[in-house]
Amino acid sequence: MSGHYLLDTNIFIQAKNLYYAFDIAPTFWRKLNQLAQNNRFSIIDHVKRELTKSRENPDDIHIWIMDTYSGEILSTNDLSVLEKYREITERIVEDNNKGFNKYNQDAIDTFLYYYNADA
Repeated sequence: MSGHYLLDTNIFIQAKNLYYAFDIAPTFWRKLNQLAQNNRFSIIDHVKRELTKSRENPDDIHIWIMDTYSGEILSTNDLSVLEKYREITERIVEDNNKGFNKYNQDAIDTFLYYYNADA
């Protein structure tokens, strides 16, 4: 495994729900945190927000992100990130307007909503 990865919300949710529940596979979550500490992957601020949105009834992922996760959380408010996002969204809209329908409209709408972690 080489390189640095950017993990999305579904990686954590599917791991918890399908194979690596916190009470069944605590070693998985310790290793995941170790990989984060060693800068093997990061998450963005929108992913953190999605994983910690249930403040009234926090689940295991919420608690893990807030209390244990020690990797980098990248800000999407960085000017260089915003500029790249603008370039990508302009290209998607332009291609779609030209009839190059590479993506369905629901996917485009989801991507164009900046506060969604998928964007």
